[in-house]
Amino acid sequence: MSEPVPVSGITCPNCSGGRLLIFKTKHAGRLTIRHRKCPGCPYRVETRETVRAVLPPPKKSG
Repeated sequence: MSEPVPVSGITCPNCSGGRLLIFKTKHAGRLTIRHRKCPGCPYRVETRETVRAVLPPPKKSG
């Protein structure tokens, strides 16, 4: 298993401290499941991310 990665913006719902660390990621089609843990307490969270739409690349101006 790789080293946990710090992520900004998501704080622990249990102790409200620090940022949750991603320690495991799984991909299933358009779904990404991330397992996160708090460095300040033993709390763990699972988040699910889905791709709603794939946007075209931005047009070059000029």
